[in-house]
Amino acid sequence: MCRLYHLGRAPRELARQFRLTLDVPLPNFAPSWRIATTDPAPVLRRHPQTGERRLDVLRWGLVPHWTKEPARALRPVNARSDTVARSAMFRGAYRDRRCLVPVDGWYEWQKQPDGRKQAHAFAAQDGQPLAFAGLWESVRWPDGEMLRTFAIVTTEPSTEAAVIHDRMPLALREADWPLWLGENDGNPATLLRPAPDGTLRIWPILSPLGKGRPNGPELLEPTSAPSVDPSPLGTSCPIGASCPIQPAGRSKPSSPPAPSGLSGEDGSGAASRESTSPTSGGLRNTRPTAMPASRWRYSPALMQNPVPAAMPSGCEPERLMD
Repeated sequence: MCRLYHLGRAPRELARQFRLTLDVPLPNFAPSWRIATTDPAPVLRRHPQTGERRLDVLRWGLVPHWTKEPARALRPVNARSDTVARSAMFRGAYRDRRCLVPVDGWYEWQKQPDGRKQAHAFAAQDGQPLAFAGLWESVRWPDGEMLRTFAIVTTEPSTEAAVIHDRMPLALREADWPLWLGENDGNPATLLRPAPDGTLRIWPILSPLGKGRPNGPELLEPTSAPSVDPSPLGTSCPIGASCPIQPAGRSKPSSPPAPSGLSGEDGSGAASRESTSPTSGGLRNTRPTAMPASRWRYSPALMQNPVPAAMPSGCEPERLMD
């Protein structure tokens, strides 16, 4: 699953990359090499009326539009490709509100034979930004303020990624963007497949969550020899060293309980330890970042909000994007 990624490109560069029209206003956000769950991040959406592509800043962690109490809602950050079309949490957004999440790369951890975890960085072989398949939602707070959120779709890993983890984000080719955004007719289920082998670059790094580590490009520097990792997650173990990398397999290792309010894939409530450490703080924009802190404080009791089997009557998603 994907719970930590990085994006170092400026808004104008992303506008060119994703073919935005020149007169579309762009949000203001800073580069970050440590975008984590609940952080605000740029997302590319299609305006339902004008059809234009829009780059906006949304909060990572999906809150469905039918949520009656946004402060108590689960906030899954990933949606499984094999259940996204039928899951009550995601099926509405999958049908009507698909988006692209621009990234330069992401991080995953691999459990070593001694029980420790080795961090790895993932990026495109050609150095270009990746476009993750995403879903977005909007819900209005009782005071009238609009909350816009997103989740990243995950799929089976490619052969090279399977060595590190048993899931990976769904990265879409540029030719697939119009179908995913709803600009072209077609079945988006045909895009729910892993990236072709040979398109990713993967290398071992020191943990980007280590205490005192800066939020900068130095987080991506490779580690070429076993050394003590400054984070509590484990030691470095580069490919080819004495602790060889084993395929991730289907079974997931046990991990500490997730902090309250951070939900896992498909709203399961599971979250990995590395995904909930200090966040980037580098992105800034509009209302999401000005949200009262009290709305993002959770307790175990807040995790009891179930996903309804069907959408409550009278609830409709927001159709306009301001």
